[in-house]
Amino acid sequence: MSKSIRILFPDEIGQYDEKPAPDIKALNNEFAFKQNVFCNKSGYLQSIDGLGLMNIATGNDCVIVLHHRPGDFLVEGMVLCDILCHEECSDVIHKAIQDDFIIGKVRTPLQDAEYSIHQMVEVAARALSPGVNDPYTAIACIDNLTSVMCYLTGVNFPSPYRYDSQNSLRIIADNHTFSGMLNAAFNQIRQYGKGSPSVMIRLMEAMSTIASFVRIQDQQENIVQHAEMIMHASEKSFTEKHDLEDILERFKTLKEKFVQNG
Repeated sequence: MSKSIRILFPDEIGQYDEKPAPDIKALNNEFAFKQNVFCNKSGYLQSIDGLGLMNIATGNDCVIVLHHRPGDFLVEGMVLCDILCHEECSDVIHKAIQDDFIIGKVRTPLQDAEYSIHQMVEVAARALSPGVNDPYTAIACIDNLTSVMCYLTGVNFPSPYRYDSQNSLRIIADNHTFSGMLNAAFNQIRQYGKGSPSVMIRLMEAMSTIASFVRIQDQQENIVQHAEMIMHASEKSFTEKHDLEDILERFKTLKEKFVQNG
């Protein structure tokens, strides 16, 4: 799993020298038309030809606003993206944009950053089902997901704003975020594992481990939010007082770590 994540997020964190987010309201006012491009088939979005979209946007002096990213399930007829343009775009342009979205029957790891995470979560969820009740497998999945999230604390998530060679905004993408990846990794496991003290305690330990790698305030807030959800679920589901005291101690240690780090 970590190999595919490293391919999709290869860059170690550096200086945040990206342009500030554009004024979306002003951007909409700049263009006379806003047109929807509709999905022409149902299935999973497997990949997007970013270069192809960039060429279309540059050649027609427009901005393409994406509403989906690889891994999303699309339904025929739903809005695929918007085009902000000075003149109405022809059906030929709409078709060219549709062709840059590869849609298939199954998800693939090519551009889908959450693909391998969801596979690991699925294993954990099955392990925690009443018919299987295998917390050891679930804990192993948590450990693997923890490793991935520790790595992701140190990568530079790409900006959703893509500019052409003339420094004109051409594409607004629906990008992954650290918060979204953290949700994908641990939300379902928390929901399925709330009846298992060993799993919930390991989840809290996972938050503490990831916390030792975070370097950005937003990431700290994401970790604390997940730790609080784990704590709340534990308070509602634990029947043994000592188990609750155990996870509460880990929760307090986690929050103290952020206080000490300022």
